[in-house]
Amino acid sequence: MKNKLMIALALLTLSAASLLTAQAQNNREMSVPKNPKVNAVYIKCTPNHGGDVASSLTLTNTSGKTIAANQKIFIKNPAGSTFQSYAQPFAPNTSRDASGPAGNAGPTCQAWFLQ
Repeated sequence: MKNKLMIALALLTLSAASLLTAQAQNNREMSVPKNPKVNAVYIKCTPNHGGDVASSLTLTNTSGKTIAANQKIFIKNPAGSTFQSYAQPFAPNTSRDASGPAGNAGPTCQAWFLQ
């Protein structure tokens, strides 16, 4: 009788473990989000070392595409990250002044917009 009970408990444990493993795999597959593909398009960012409080930058649209009015242009330098947008479209091969994150900007910056 004791052997039959032990065998029954072992089978019950294996069955439960198999079901839980299968359920965990199903949950994992369902929880993977499907993100839309987003492309970052980089443009030229030139620091203008005018002061420490707010970094003055020049952005040049080197993308070959017109950046739409009010499109966020993301800016990153050693002081941090921010974004800039303009009320008018930003034509290719033209430059605009921008303000980067406050703080010590350093000698480099990056700028991009999402397409």
